[in-house]
Amino acid sequence: MSVIHVISSFEDTGKVNGVAGMQSSQRDFSPYIVHFTSYSAMSNLRDAIKNNKPVTWYKKELFNADNQSYSVFNSIITNGKLKASIPYSDEADYSIPFICFTECTIPGIISHCERFGRFGIVYRKSEIFQKGARPCIYLDGKHYKIIKDLYQTQSSPDNDELYHLSCYYKPYRPGIHDFSHEREWRFFGDLSFDELKPAGFFAPSSFINRINGIINPDSFLLPIDVLFEMGS
Repeated sequence: MSVIHVISSFEDTGKVNGVAGMQSSQRDFSPYIVHFTSYSAMSNLRDAIKNNKPVTWYKKELFNADNQSYSVFNSIITNGKLKASIPYSDEADYSIPFICFTECTIPGIISHCERFGRFGIVYRKSEIFQKGARPCIYLDGKHYKIIKDLYQTQSSPDNDELYHLSCYYKPYRPGIHDFSHEREWRFFGDLSFDELKPAGFFAPSSFINRINGIINPDSFLLPIDVLFEMGS
């Protein structure tokens, strides 16, 4: 444990009253959530291992994927907001558009970006919670059905959001995926940077200089590939 950093985190900032110090000693906890920008850009790479692609293929494909992800990232920054969407699901009947985030710590974020692109937009959980973002809840079939039935028979803004935050928890077995490792949060509707400025950003190191010219100078910018190389 990094004792000096933990102790310094206990300083009362007027916002967290020392809670950050206690949380900082829990290395499986993050005060941030991250939205990654392009699931589709990584599609070839996600399938590469099972398709027996050679090692030399990855570098070129990662370059292409990063450029596609950057195009999406640049559009988000230019438009000044994250846009909500209704994702496809073979289990849930979503009707409210939302934005997905992960509260994973750095190792989980590095793994996460291999599915969703290597450009991330970071918010403080305490701030985005005040705007309405909430963590997802993972439920067994019995309790998931209770909430789904409530959503279908007694539709209301509160019931609908509760259903959209509920995820069917299925312990892994062949052909079944359990997404609880994503530690997902959801925000309903678009999120403007004027409403809440991002705390920071992730990007591949080769894009850092480019991104520095378009983001808020008060936010942090972390090279995700360098964090991996350093052992995060």
